[in-house]
Amino acid sequence: MSVTVLQQPPIAVFRGEEDVSSAGPRREALRRCLRTESPLISVDLGDITFLDSSAVGDLIHMADALAKKGRALEIRRCSRDTLRLLQLAGVIPVHRLPARELVEHPDPRLARAVA
Repeated sequence: MSVTVLQQPPIAVFRGEEDVSSAGPRREALRRCLRTESPLISVDLGDITFLDSSAVGDLIHMADALAKKGRALEIRRCSRDTLRLLQLAGVIPVHRLPARELVEHPDPRLARAVA
């Protein structure tokens, strides 16, 4: 597991397995993103090999916290299995900012909004 937070706009990039054992670094990365004033926080899951319920719960909590402030969570790059999991959990498409410009992706559901 590893996580990197890129600035402007904030993007949390997760790699490897995201489970209860990686909750501390994952939650700190998400908190760092929350502390910004950006209207859009992105989470890149393209290099995730496993995502458990604690990680999904953290994304739901993040999306809800952002929505309360009129902000949005955007999921960038994820496998079909991860996409389906996030859809079933209600993370996608409920917490999505309408795209201003779509970046091409083989799966149109994974096109992302760009500033």
